[in-house]
Amino acid sequence: MNQDKGNSSFPSRIPVRAWRRMNMVSIGIVALSLMQGVFVHPVQAGPLLKVLFGNDTCTFLPDRPAPGWVNKRPTTADFVGVGSAPRMPNPTDQIQVAEQNARTALAAEISVSVKDEMTQLMKQDQDVTMMQIESLTKQVVDQTLSGSRIEERYLDRQSCMVYALAMISKADVEEEKRKTLEKQRKMFKNKHLMLLDRSDVQGEVISVMRGQLEGLFKGVGNRLLTADNAHSVCADNPGQPLCQQPTDTIYVGYKMALEKEATTPEFKRRIYKLTGNVRFKDRLIASFDVSCQGTGKVSQDYLIDQQAAKTCFEKARPIIANGMEGSE
Repeated sequence: MNQDKGNSSFPSRIPVRAWRRMNMVSIGIVALSLMQGVFVHPVQAGPLLKVLFGNDTCTFLPDRPAPGWVNKRPTTADFVGVGSAPRMPNPTDQIQVAEQNARTALAAEISVSVKDEMTQLMKQDQDVTMMQIESLTKQVVDQTLSGSRIEERYLDRQSCMVYALAMISKADVEEEKRKTLEKQRKMFKNKHLMLLDRSDVQGEVISVMRGQLEGLFKGVGNRLLTADNAHSVCADNPGQPLCQQPTDTIYVGYKMALEKEATTPEFKRRIYKLTGNVRFKDRLIASFDVSCQGTGKVSQDYLIDQQAAKTCFEKARPIIANGMEGSE
């Protein structure tokens, strides 16, 4: 009796576990009924399309016949690109995607033409690499795209596909190419260069230093010319008539000098100073004055000099490299 009173919320004579099972069965029946109701009355596609795409009649651009450029490149000497974009929820986004795709196609057409012309123009220069041509081509394309225009837009109302036509004149591309080549020509790192050694000492320290300097200038893009005694004055005064040939040449004068040497019965230390300058015509590109030392066993002069030369070069390298980033 007390147990029945304590569980008065349950019908009498029905155990608790049985009551719970009945509730679960009831919930299942209700859920099944709801599911049947959903499938008995299917959702129509029309309202769903309107939810996803808004007005599904595709009328956000003027109605007109398809222009010829949709299916075939227009006959023109100018550069063109055609792009398209499928249906999207927001017509503005769809138009922007079509325009971006048109500019991408335009960039591809410009790139093919400019790269071919650059290759022909620079073919006589054996030191020009394909990587440099690719870089120049990209510069021209990037600059010309900023001046391109979207000439037309077209909406195919049946498929709801948007098309865009991007254009830029051939004259504009040619002008940008001329500017890019002129800019490249004026950069110090693209010019001829002559290394002029004015050191009093000889041996390993000079050999290593020259190798390091050659690697630096070749690495940034300079074309090294064979040095001769006649041009030695050009390191200090490149404005002299003799220094004008070859034209547009950078002169690098450098000198390694032994400042001090100390020895013990077993070890030796040499202290060197590296001085020099980099000049183009009447302009001083870089000037350096650094000290360095090499230490080793008495019998290993070549290792001592190698160490000293590399240390001096590493001190002068950032000064030179920074100056070579400039232009006329």
